[in-house]
Amino acid sequence: MSYEVQVIDVQPGALAVVKGRATKSDLSAKIGALFNQVYAELPKGLVKQAGQNVVVYWNDEGVNLLETPEGCPIDIGVQVAAPFENGGGLTCSATPAGTVATVAHFGPYNEMHKGYDALFKWCNEHGRILAGPFWEIYGDWEDDPAKLRTDIYCLLK
Repeated sequence: MSYEVQVIDVQPGALAVVKGRATKSDLSAKIGALFNQVYAELPKGLVKQAGQNVVVYWNDEGVNLLETPEGCPIDIGVQVAAPFENGGGLTCSATPAGTVATVAHFGPYNEMHKGYDALFKWCNEHGRILAGPFWEIYGDWEDDPAKLRTDIYCLLK
């Protein structure tokens, strides 16, 4: 698959999340467990999902916190229509605002690294510096893994 990187400006997007930390080795398990917590809270009615599933990685500039023993702070949740008061097991958060490099990955989640590789390579070739945070917005579920869409965003300096 070829990847087309775009640079766009984005506004913050309200999220209902569960916060956690993950390392590269436990990332998949943490994402699954935290999404289970989010979906256990949504029926309680504090907020209503108004969009897609999202994972935000609160990475630091110049350091891949997923590679550290402490791991990277992550927000796992869903898009909501507006900010809300924290409650139950959900915290109000938002995707970062600013200029981003973005790419759409089509295919299984375990191959998403190919989209990141293309995005990081493009940024390096074009002198774009990553500010730290990055996030994924997952498209609607497809039974055929080749049709899964994940939009990847990396905040730029």
